[in-house]
Amino acid sequence: MARVFKSEKWGFSYTIPQEYLALIKEEDVRNVASAFSFSSNVRDTISRMYLRSNTEVIIYKMGRVSNESLKQRVSFLEESHKTSNLKVYGNAATDKYDLYYLEGKPDSITRLRLTVFGDSLKEEVVTDSLLSFYFKFQNFSISNDINGRIDLIGEVKRNGSADEMEPATLLFFKKNGNLYLLISSRRKNIKAYDQNLLKQVIEKS
Repeated sequence: MARVFKSEKWGFSYTIPQEYLALIKEEDVRNVASAFSFSSNVRDTISRMYLRSNTEVIIYKMGRVSNESLKQRVSFLEESHKTSNLKVYGNAATDKYDLYYLEGKPDSITRLRLTVFGDSLKEEVVTDSLLSFYFKFQNFSISNDINGRIDLIGEVKRNGSADEMEPATLLFFKKNGNLYLLISSRRKNIKAYDQNLLKQVIEKS
């Protein structure tokens, strides 16, 4: 369940916006389960769902972008980024990790910065409209401006080991002038992880 701010107006729904479902192939939309969305007056809807029984997926529209190639718009760093003041972040929790989002209206997208503290980092797919990363992480962060505030932070839920990492695929997808963020990870009590799922279900047309 999300933690939200009293200063923001939030709505909750057990459905996924049609705009988000249109990003997924029709045959996979039919298999969406446990859908949940929350939206605010200052940022677009954050939705989570189960796909193909073993994978949890987050979808979030980050904002408008130009026609510039995503490869030119995203900087990727390997290091630890943790916030020292979680009071300014809400939490859109998933089964395996917490997804914190900054209070207030997000910065406009200029040049994104993705920072990961983890292992097995791999850039998998690169086109003008799609950029995919696979990694095992303890935490990651995304800023909408390379020198700006951290807008999103993902941190693994600890179940014992301080060095525990979680596999995930993070995909930036540009469609109709909008930039979408999709993140796939394992469901609770699931050991196997399909790092190719997002690439298989995304509707590129």
